[in-house]
Amino acid sequence: MGTRFGVAIMRVDVNICCWNVGWGEATVIGFNFIQAHVVDFGTNITLMRRDKELICRAIEKAHYALKRYPHMSVVLTHLHYDHYSLMPHVLDNRQADVMYYPGIPEPHDLQRMVLYMLSSEAVILKRSGVMVFDDLAKKVKQSRPLFKGMKVKLTGECIYFEVLWPPLKLPPNLANKVRSKLKPVYEKAKKLVEKEGIEREVRELYEVYQKNFTKYVEGELPSEALYGLPTFTNLRASVEASAKLTKEEAKVLSEIHDAVNDFSLIVKYYNWEHAPLVLILGDNSQSTLDYLACIEPGGFVFFMRGAHHGLESGNFIRRHKALVTWLSWTSHLAKYGLPHLDYMYVSHSVMIAENSKSLSVYLRPLALWRRLHYCFKVNNDSISIYIP
Repeated sequence: MGTRFGVAIMRVDVNICCWNVGWGEATVIGFNFIQAHVVDFGTNITLMRRDKELICRAIEKAHYALKRYPHMSVVLTHLHYDHYSLMPHVLDNRQADVMYYPGIPEPHDLQRMVLYMLSSEAVILKRSGVMVFDDLAKKVKQSRPLFKGMKVKLTGECIYFEVLWPPLKLPPNLANKVRSKLKPVYEKAKKLVEKEGIEREVRELYEVYQKNFTKYVEGELPSEALYGLPTFTNLRASVEASAKLTKEEAKVLSEIHDAVNDFSLIVKYYNWEHAPLVLILGDNSQSTLDYLACIEPGGFVFFMRGAHHGLESGNFIRRHKALVTWLSWTSHLAKYGLPHLDYMYVSHSVMIAENSKSLSVYLRPLALWRRLHYCFKVNNDSISIYIP
């Protein structure tokens, strides 16, 4: 098995960068200096006030990391803005070839609740002056919802990623658990929308989301970009406007965030010999991760990004071994808990965002797996791991 991994990653050069954005995810994965995937890049409203310098530094370094790649795509693993709110600033004056995002699985009643809550959240954020619609859509040529079983080959590369979650339809037992979590939050969102008199705006955006998030596209990409995603406008203006959310709005939006976690993307990247390289976990709960362990194999990966900032774990994660794991947990998330200990048991090295501003992992072509070795380089604002 050792030799297989060594031979499998020959002629594959993978560069993975993760940044501390306070409360969110920010990852760039580059392949053979040809194509890069920006896998989430966003932060929370509160952090725009507290850590603007940290966020601006992450964006600047992401610009530098992306310069060397002629092709670029966007992967949104979760439909909450702390995963994509900074994306237009990262793309800057470039256009991404494709934006991939998680589709919303059936049953239909769950689809309706999720789409309504996402629409409500987006309209409230836009009305508050915190965010603006469609800045991201203008920087993306095409968009595509992803469902379990889909495989996407990278441009000009012998590398592809496979979608492990979400499925087209949730299994009944899991659907019932998700439904019980969604329903009370859905009712709160409805009351808030009625109270603020924004039913028409929410309904219009709901129709846009319904068209984009629930269709299964096979064989070709849709010609339109995904509209209606709220992202931070001018960063300075976002800081000044972020205080305009009421306490009731902030509370409901936080509950919406938690309620839709189980619809996050889980993807695994493979090389041309189908050897796994990178595992990206969304914000899914333990129930989803335990169910996924029953239908998907585990195994070794070079890099793993922890579920829900490192707060969640499950049997699916326990079935893996990782050389390096990145957890975007910071003290801002301490009220939700500490990073899960499972990552310490399944990983050779675990990096937590709280202790560093950024992480860089370089996976160089190897002749033999047994020759693999790596070392740390630490300075004031980054930790780099080199695998020569």
